[in-house]
Amino acid sequence: MLMLSIGYSNYKQFEGLLTNNTALTRIEINDYSSSAVSGRGGITDSTVQSIAAMEHVEAASPVVQVPAVIRTGAYEANISVTGIEPAVLDLELEEGGMFGQGGTMPMLVVGGDAVQQFVDPKNPPNYADWEEFSKYSPQIDWLGTELELQFGYGMDDHEAPRGSLYRASVSGLTKKAQSSESNSIYMDLAVAKRMLMDNRELADDMGVPLNSYQQVIVRVDDMDNVQSVMDEIKKLGYQTYSETEYISQMQEEQGRQQGQLFAIGLILCLVVRLFLKPMMVLFGATPEVLDYSLTYTGITSLGFPFLILATGGSNLVRADGSPRYSMICTLAGAVINTVLDPLFIFGFHMGMAGAAL
Repeated sequence: MLMLSIGYSNYKQFEGLLTNNTALTRIEINDYSSSAVSGRGGITDSTVQSIAAMEHVEAASPVVQVPAVIRTGAYEANISVTGIEPAVLDLELEEGGMFGQGGTMPMLVVGGDAVQQFVDPKNPPNYADWEEFSKYSPQIDWLGTELELQFGYGMDDHEAPRGSLYRASVSGLTKKAQSSESNSIYMDLAVAKRMLMDNRELADDMGVPLNSYQQVIVRVDDMDNVQSVMDEIKKLGYQTYSETEYISQMQEEQGRQQGQLFAIGLILCLVVRLFLKPMMVLFGATPEVLDYSLTYTGITSLGFPFLILATGGSNLVRADGSPRYSMICTLAGAVINTVLDPLFIFGFHMGMAGAAL
């Protein structure tokens, strides 16, 4: 019963993880090598179109990083704004909505944790005190405030071209999640590419690629099809990453850990079975209780592999963040033992053997 409880708890963990984690249908394609090394010069639009046309691919979008200074009132942030198509995003919004495609004014979706990058240069927060900084939040009405977005980071290099200024607004604010998505600011890909072309000279001076991409995000229709799509992309010579790889590694590692626990229990079982009587005498069994101890330990030793696997598995479940399932497993075993012990001992008249069972 304990083993069934452990198995059920692990199943529920993975079921919840797979059901709620839409990131498992997302693939990242990276090509950070220079054109001289890769011979490709980054990922091109034609390659993105080829990937988007692959079977099981719902959407594919290049990722463009726009270096910018964003100002509103007394606050400003030096930040890289991510240009991307909304079809590949899966953001959990706290308020507002997703930015639209196209348009002339940049519409931004601000990550819930990215807001802390907006500071008043004359009165900055105390970065040295993490507890204090973690509570910092700029007093900005995000959905009702017009922003000034300047291409390029704030630099004192007077020889560098000056970036263009844009009026921008915020369409949505994500929930805080302590993730890369929550620490980012997003805009429509077409708007981001237009801004790069407007600032071609400065973008080139800052090393921002104009005619190719270093990263592409792909959204697949189902988690079961992620690996086959990744294999097709790898045939094109690109590196890929998906969280499904992490899930597979986690399952394999958990399987190895459970196998090790079972092996330890099996070895212990064999040792006890081989040296049962000397061990009982060594542990202090007197002639009056020796037969009882041999009967009890002889039977319970057969369950050592499962007992150790259940005990270790319960700790694994607790460490994975599900103490509730671990508690249920422990209580289930205790309740069943309490009910069955009297039944086997007195009802079936099995005595010590009944207690061991």
